Amino acid sequence: MNKPKISIIVPVYNTELYLRECIESILRQSFMNFEVLLVDDGSTDASGSICEDYAAKDTRIRVFHQTNQGVTAARKCGILHSNGEYLCFVDSDDTITSDALAILMEPLQRDIRDIDAVVSSANKDAFISGHEYVRMLLENEKSGSLCGNLYKRSLFKNCRSLDLDKDFPIGENYITNLELGLKIKQIVCLTASIYNYRYNPASVMHVRTYTLAYEEKFRETVEKTLGSEIENFEEAWYKCQLRTLETMIVHRVRFSYDRPWIHRLLKLRHNYSSLTLRQKIILRVRHAVLCRYLLGIEVRIKERLKCK
Repeated sequence: MNKPKISIIVPVYNTELYLRECIESILRQSFMNFEVLLVDDGSTDASGSICEDYAAKDTRIRVFHQTNQGVTAARKCGILHSNGEYLCFVDSDDTITSDALAILMEPLQRDIRDIDAVVSSANKDAFISGHEYVRMLLENEKSGSLCGNLYKRSLFKNCRSLDLDKDFPIGENYITNLELGLKIKQIVCLTASIYNYRYNPASVMHVRTYTLAYEEKFRETVEKTLGSEIENFEEAWYKCQLRTLETMIVHRVRFSYDRPWIHRLLKLRHNYSSLTLRQKIILRVRHAVLCRYLLGIEVRIKERLKCK
């Protein structure tokens, strides 16, 4: 087999109901120069056997089994064993369209500029810098998911976010994208939708419990990831922290407005003039129950305006 252009990495954990459909969607690609790395992260159902069955039928598929270490460790295993110039991540309960890889590869095949990544489902088709990509992530203008994108494999060399512990099950994609964004020089954004997320009631996203400990750990990890570059994203970082505070309010996390980072947010509120009504409510109404009520009204007003 020739060296593949793309390595598709699929972390697998107890998704026997969806795994076949996921793999089939990958094998139906119109762009065919790829390999598939299925990383069974200690599944206790038939997922591991399904992986082996497909590997026995298609030489493009390789399977790795490990004890349960979490999705980040599974992705790291896939990256370490990958051969492609570019990496594409797919979760084992999701699917991709048959032209997904062809669409992602098209900018790389027609443009002479050195492109580090291609991301799908963007607001507009554009070439942007890594700095702009990080800003978009911080201001929630772009999904932080790793899935449905292409990344140069070389970007993942010495990638610290791949060593996040298993107790960091939510937001690991976002942290990794931030770290990669700081390395990226040129990135292509595509409006094309090539990734199909499946509602899986057993997924981590749908069974998570919101806690103060996790939200503050997430905030601190973002700050650490930005490192000395944080001064270049002052307003975006401020808005990112506001979103953490909003999450805590909306999901009824118990906290005190006297916590140092929250106190700093309140103190600096006059420094930024581009805040939305929602962000101003979060800053000015320092009573979580009342703030949650007003945020609910704000959402309903927006929905009514959209209907007119």
